Amino acid sequence: MYKVQGIIIRSVEYKEKDKLLTFFTPKGLLLASARGVRSPKSKLKQYCGEMTFGDFSFTEKGETKILSGAEIYDSFYSVWGEYEKFAAITYCFELTEKCFSNEEETSSEFIFLIKLMKEIVYGQSLPCSTALRYAVFCAESFGVDYSQIENYDKESFDVISAFSKCSAEDCGIMPYTEATVKKALALLNNVFNNFLSFKSSTIKIILK
Repeated sequence: MYKVQGIIIRSVEYKEKDKLLTFFTPKGLLLASARGVRSPKSKLKQYCGEMTFGDFSFTEKGETKILSGAEIYDSFYSVWGEYEKFAAITYCFELTEKCFSNEEETSSEFIFLIKLMKEIVYGQSLPCSTALRYAVFCAESFGVDYSQIENYDKESFDVISAFSKCSAEDCGIMPYTEATVKKALALLNNVFNNFLSFKSSTIKIILK
């Protein structure tokens, strides 16, 4: 039996009734199979959606982990009807999957992602502000050099530098307009694209 705290950042249908799940945990990414969960009678069905946060239990078959149980803390259901907030969280998940790997010490990154998700869903911050804060956090954790932005747009670089110092809870009180934050996020996203060949499916929604 294997047990870990985590959040599901990707859920993909597999075969007739299964799902393949990607978790972000304090020990990096974890891939697991959720067998039979697309069956109406499955007891685990409610635990397999993206954004589900809790303690998850697995059995192991060789190198494959199979979801066997869960104790859920939050599923963030309310965000599913709010398009921009949903896009901001998905963007954070995309960055997480790109920047981190399996069996890696990511305790601080995991805690910070959960704090930002709670701020997006329950706080007052603009979705673009929380997305920018996590993008800066990932850049600095992964060693992405964004200093080049200063040569192209000093104002945006100053915004990014300011966000690098604020807490998750303070994203909503940063003294910048929505347009200014979005411009800084667009430039930082371009750096990720160049540095990591990162292609986000949601960045256009956040920046519109």
